[in-house]
Formats: sequence, structure tokens, C-alpha cells
Amino acid sequence: MYDPEGYSLWFCNYKYNEENTVSFVTLNKVGGFLQRMDLARKYAFGKMLVIGSEPPFKVKGLWLFRGQEIPQFVIDECYDMELYEWTKVDISDEAQKERASQMIEDCEPFEGEALLDAKCFKWSNLYLLRSCFWLQPFFGSDFVACPRHILKSRLFMIWTIV
Repeated sequence: MYDPEGYSLWFCNYKYNEENTVSFVTLNKVGGFLQRMDLARKYAFGKMLVIGSEPPFKVKGLWLFRGQEIPQFVIDECYDMELYEWTKVDISDEAQKERASQMIEDCEPFEGEALLDAKCFKWSNLYLLRSCFWLQPFFGSDFVACPRHILKSRLFMIWTIV
């Protein structure tokens, strides 16, 4: 089931949020980043949030990678990686665990601000199905995403209590 040595969660924060003054440009930046991350489709699952109702908009994300580090080929091939500050999630820290859960569920307000948009890095259905079981050790067996969040995130399955 869950292999703590095989997977790791990472927060990312865009380093230049003060430049995000136009909403559609900010959304295009995030969309482009997710397109360039396509090379990591078999190694990663990601959720990106654009936060704020007024500029400058903040871009934050949560990523699940195979292994304990971000794969080197992703760092080398996706030039956008250097535009983000990457911090490994400490699963034993309840505050970080709660923040990760809120990011997955598109909780609004997020960190006291409105959520402009949330984008999900699309994993194949096989990997998505497996991710439900991977996330349960992080968030507990009662982890459930309501249908609104699933549709908003473009996830096409319902996570239920196991």
C-alpha cells in the first residue's frame, strides 16, 4: 500500500508573486507550467492554486513525487522549476498536514484569502486510483473529497471512506 520511502509530498511557492498583477496572465503561467511538467506524468501528481481576489495573486502548489527527492530529470528539463521555492512536507507536523489537505480539497478561503482558481496536474486514471490509497496514510482513513471539489479539480472519481 503506502511506501513512505517511495513517495514524498512537496509544497511549492512562486518566487515572484509581486509580478502577478493580471489574473489571466497568472492563470496562463500556471497552465504553461503544468504543460511543461507533462514529462513527469508517471512520477508526479500536483495541485496548483492561484490565490487572491485582488492583485498581486499568489501561486502555491502541492506535489507528490516518487522517491524522497524531486526527480533530477524534472529539475533539468522543466525550466519553470527554478521559479518556485520547493519545501518538503513534514507529514508528522499537523499544521503542514492540514495545509496539504486544504490544498487538495480547494478549501476557501485558503490561508485567509479567496481562491481564484485551482488546477490539477493530470495523472492517468490508474495512477489517480492508486493516489487515493497513497493519500490516506497522510490524511487518515476518513479522507473524503466532496463532488464539488472533484469537479473543480477535474478529478473524475469519488474518494470514499475505506
